[in-house]
Amino acid sequence: MPRSGEPGRPWLGPLLVALAALLPYLPVLGGTFLYDDVDFLKSGLLAAPWREAWTRLPQSRGLAYLTLSWDAWSSGFHPAACHATNLLLHLLASLAALSAGKALLRRLGHPGAESAALAGALLYACHPLLSGAVGYVVQRSEVMAALFAF
Repeated sequence: MPRSGEPGRPWLGPLLVALAALLPYLPVLGGTFLYDDVDFLKSGLLAAPWREAWTRLPQSRGLAYLTLSWDAWSSGFHPAACHATNLLLHLLASLAALSAGKALLRRLGHPGAESAALAGALLYACHPLLSGAVGYVVQRSEVMAALFAF
């Protein structure tokens, strides 16, 4: 079987990473808010989501507040919408991990850059430690930090 980096199948690696990022976490879409999600969301975002987000933008979780405000505006903070946004961000971070891994390993002259990057991205995509960041709405900032770091 040809490796994902060989010509003719450039889509195989990203497809595998996307499936690894989505399939284990699909159950979160039917879940509810967890732990202090409700307290966090009610602390200002539900009352005045855009105003609260703009005032917090310069702070450490400002961009996460903006995306939570989008969820508030578009869905009324329905848990499925908030979890779907987290899942989408995790998918993007997993694909970014693949891309960053390939670029770094190629630059270092690693002979198996494609396979090693794919292995690393697959590990990142479905690692159980990320379940908190994907399923716990307040942890959106961690998923976003990983996305922007990659």
